[in-house]
Amino acid sequence: MIKKQCSSSEVLSRVKKLKSRVEEAGNQIRVAMSFFETWDATVSNKDLYSRLGRSYATGAFKIITFALYREVILGLIRLWDKDKNGTSIPEIARALRDSAVVDALISQIEAESLGQEILAFQNAPPECHIELKKRAEKKANEDGEQARSRMKRCLEIIERYEDGKHSKLCSQFRTLRNKRLAHHDLEQIPDDVLLYNKEDVKDFYKDMLDLVHELQLAVLERDWDVKGSVALYKRNANFFWKGVTGEQREERSAHI
Repeated sequence: MIKKQCSSSEVLSRVKKLKSRVEEAGNQIRVAMSFFETWDATVSNKDLYSRLGRSYATGAFKIITFALYREVILGLIRLWDKDKNGTSIPEIARALRDSAVVDALISQIEAESLGQEILAFQNAPPECHIELKKRAEKKANEDGEQARSRMKRCLEIIERYEDGKHSKLCSQFRTLRNKRLAHHDLEQIPDDVLLYNKEDVKDFYKDMLDLVHELQLAVLERDWDVKGSVALYKRNANFFWKGVTGEQREERSAHI
């Protein structure tokens, strides 16, 4: 069978769509991050749990924590929805496996890198231009290879959840979302639901955070302070619970 060749305009359209998906993935993972770090700081607070009894306040606490847990699962699995117009990690993977799309994207990255390097030495003495151009071309090639390597790394993470060692876990979270969380198919909320698959959720979250970060570096050439963002949400959650439990009253204004 002869493989149909795509026109350059079709390939560029796919590159543009890939960039759009990765952009949206960044927006979604930031939302998921805010819920996860708040949830994790809450369920990991052993001192806070030791104070819980059977009061009305405890009931409200469980509702709040379950709501955070629900949003974490919904947000992470939403990245995997097979939506042709949304983020859709399966569609992102399809694009990264398309050599024409990858080559076109790499060409854009190298051209942009080369342009920036050449612009930087415009005011250099003419006799230096040949050497500086060689350096610029080398830098552009290195940037292109680095992006290609990151794309391969992204596919490795995706494949672990598509048909690799974590595929069953991803399927379970999708079932949990579809049948129990999204449609509220719960006869009752178990007492231990707040800690349900806590380590699995944490591992899934970390992998998706790593994946989206790598995607944004590779496809959009955009970096962001992941550790700083994580620390901010975690700190805010800890300040909140300190305020609620009445700790450090003299510094409460600093926590709010």
